[in-house]
Amino acid sequence: MAVFPITPPGLLRDSYGINGFHGGGTIGFNWQTGPVVLGVEADFSGSDLTGNGNCADSFGFVFGASSSCHTRLTSFGTVTGRLGFAATDRALVFVKAGGAWGDFDRSVIVGTPVAGPGGVVEASASFSDTRWGFTAGTGVEYALWHHWSAKVEYDFMDFNTNNENFRFTNPAVPGVAVNVHSDDREQVHVVRFGLNYKFGGDCCAAPLK
Repeated sequence: MAVFPITPPGLLRDSYGINGFHGGGTIGFNWQTGPVVLGVEADFSGSDLTGNGNCADSFGFVFGASSSCHTRLTSFGTVTGRLGFAATDRALVFVKAGGAWGDFDRSVIVGTPVAGPGGVVEASASFSDTRWGFTAGTGVEYALWHHWSAKVEYDFMDFNTNNENFRFTNPAVPGVAVNVHSDDREQVHVVRFGLNYKFGGDCCAAPLK
């Protein structure tokens, strides 16, 4: 297969939003001294966060055509430290920070105007990759009864800027591919609602004591 590079790394940038739902589980350890709670936790979520964008400013610039980009975040996870303060006998206010990873699927379809029947020839490119970055968040956890507590939290994940190589192929031109580079920066905002079970003694005055 003949492969032709079209753009140098770092030339093209584009942006659009993704949204959807996610669900998963968390495991961690907490240690309390007075009203202060220190902890570490890891979580994993499967997700259907997807988005589509008109990326003609980047890929259309190369091909002189209309372009449609699609991104899907299929799963992600974090490993964080957590610092909390028992604001009341049952409510814990906390902040957290650490590392994050995410699995992304991406695809692009471009339509190039041509003379002849149909007037447009389409080329496509797709790939999947795992990105690494950092996360920070805050939330509130509330003791319900015995071993159980509920929480709501907001987390921000930044997977940094990465130069991606899109290899376009066209069924009408077999044996020929075109490489197009684009800089992508993935930033994800998530809201979590969780129900936690504490192993060990019952919750007492503070939510995680």
